[in-house]
Amino acid sequence: MSPLKNEVRNLFRQNDQVFEFLSTQALDGLAIREIGAEERFWANEVFWAQLGYKAKKIKASLSFWRNCLHPEDQDLEQKTFRLHADNPEKQAYNVILRFYHREGGLVWMQVNGQIIKEDRGPAKRMLLFFKEMSALKNQEDFLKRSSEIARIGYYDWNIRSKELHWSRVTKEIHGVDPDFKPDFRQALKFYKEGRSQQKITEIIDRAQHFGEPFDEVLQIVNTSGNDVWVRVIGIPEIHEGRALRLYGMFQDIDLSIRTQNAIRSERQLYRQVLQGANVGAWDWDIDSDRMTLNRKAAEMLGYDLEVMRREGQVYWFDLIHPDEQSKVRRELMEYTVGKTHEFQTECRLRKANGRYRWLQISGKLFQPDLHFERPRIVGIWTDIHHEKERLLSYSTFIQEAPLAIAMFDRNMRYINCSHKWLIDYKLEGQDIIGRSHYDVFPEISEEWKQLHLSCLAGETLNREEDLFRRMDGHAQWIRWEIRPWYESKNQVGGIIMYTEDISDRKEAESKLRKSQKSFEQNFTNSAIGMAIIGPKGEWLQVNDKICQMLGYGPDELKEKTFQELTHPEDLEKDLLLLEKLNRGEIDNYQIEKRYIRKDGTVLSALLGATVLRDEQGEVDHYISQIIPIPLD
Repeated sequence: MSPLKNEVRNLFRQNDQVFEFLSTQALDGLAIREIGAEERFWANEVFWAQLGYKAKKIKASLSFWRNCLHPEDQDLEQKTFRLHADNPEKQAYNVILRFYHREGGLVWMQVNGQIIKEDRGPAKRMLLFFKEMSALKNQEDFLKRSSEIARIGYYDWNIRSKELHWSRVTKEIHGVDPDFKPDFRQALKFYKEGRSQQKITEIIDRAQHFGEPFDEVLQIVNTSGNDVWVRVIGIPEIHEGRALRLYGMFQDIDLSIRTQNAIRSERQLYRQVLQGANVGAWDWDIDSDRMTLNRKAAEMLGYDLEVMRREGQVYWFDLIHPDEQSKVRRELMEYTVGKTHEFQTECRLRKANGRYRWLQISGKLFQPDLHFERPRIVGIWTDIHHEKERLLSYSTFIQEAPLAIAMFDRNMRYINCSHKWLIDYKLEGQDIIGRSHYDVFPEISEEWKQLHLSCLAGETLNREEDLFRRMDGHAQWIRWEIRPWYESKNQVGGIIMYTEDISDRKEAESKLRKSQKSFEQNFTNSAIGMAIIGPKGEWLQVNDKICQMLGYGPDELKEKTFQELTHPEDLEKDLLLLEKLNRGEIDNYQIEKRYIRKDGTVLSALLGATVLRDEQGEVDHYISQIIPIPLD
């Protein structure tokens, strides 16, 4: 037995502080279950606190612990336990379980277990470690639901096997059935001929042969024959210089492109929840500046502990990423001198292969006593690398989501929100996570609160336009949708809300209505004759003045054309000028011409005409102004 291992054993035997620290600080719970007829169970205060219980009031019973499990997870736990108990060396006890909180709701836990065997005889006990991960599960659910709202799908192409997988949203964007099975060549044919098809072929080729990722905006033609703008992100997976897999996102941004509000949304599919509760221990003698690590801590960095000692690398401060060294040292020293009450930090440590890995490092200061001659800090390492990358990716997605999106719990407290949400509601610089939505927006009406309650009861609600008045009196028009998200099959966890600020559109519509009203008033009440003439010469709209001049009622005029009422000797020159106007050779024209009134008399008038065209440049209608010429 090594001296260090012997020293650690003695510390556990002689110093209750070390056991208390490890049992309260190691992850989010520690437990021991007895194997046999009695099936006794003990868990530390940290675990029971996660479920809202006080450990002193809990009966040491395995059945009580199992009753805290979600019914759908009880069989899973029992099956995992049996497999591990029958073959501990080959079947790991590593499972994610849902526990009921004492006050309602679910608490997600990653549970790692290990059978403890005596030197002789059968296994009698099992050691369990718990890691609380409800926040991460909420983030994943938020990502899934936000992706559906923002029309983001994904694809995965196994280059070796030629198998291509499309998510449900990706199939919807292409307009294919849910059971449609795409192949690579068929998928390329969806891209619009020309630039889009050439570009997708080029970037996929470069991804395969050079490992280059891509992010492009292209067009496809769906099965209905409609052009659809999409954003395609591709990430090649390279092994030994060869691309084995290409996966990424596929987003419908057609509406945004066509309304010149380009949506930027970057999202990948990430790996499953962090596997393994990796914990390492460290011990720092402050006065002698002597550092020791346990074997697990060395393994987490890819080192052999004995090699680390020989090469002097046990002093792990030197392994901290340069960008974080000063921060970690400052936090540790502030804790050591009593400026802070706890030491817990996150940083990257360099592994044996030169790469860096994210770890959460915590420590407790032990002052000199009967067992420690000098002050020292005993600490824990927890591997958070995958969780850190996942949360960083979630943050990137949320911040760059094209819509203002927010996720709330059942008490309408913010779990997360997009950067667009902060911009639209002028919340930049404010930390709103964990705060009540009603504290952030005290002006929210009772109507809105009732809508939230309906959503929490399971309803999905939306409006194409709604007026939201802020505390400062500012009126904001929004389009919104709220829908529930679920912790389990029938348990609503809270609300996902997304909104789009349509104030500019509403203002433009208001200006257009005012302009139309002004035109109609000027048209109707004009002192001269005014008319809107169709492309074939039909009278579409006339004012009272023209009716008086020609002697026809409005409905009578609309059954005729201007050609019918033009004097035969003046029609040719009028039509010649009209043809030049149609061809765009002139913008307008004026002409003296004669009209035949209803009673057969002749009206001499000055005609002014101009043309209005549609979006394709074709003639939509003419506007005519007719001024009578007094007879001498």
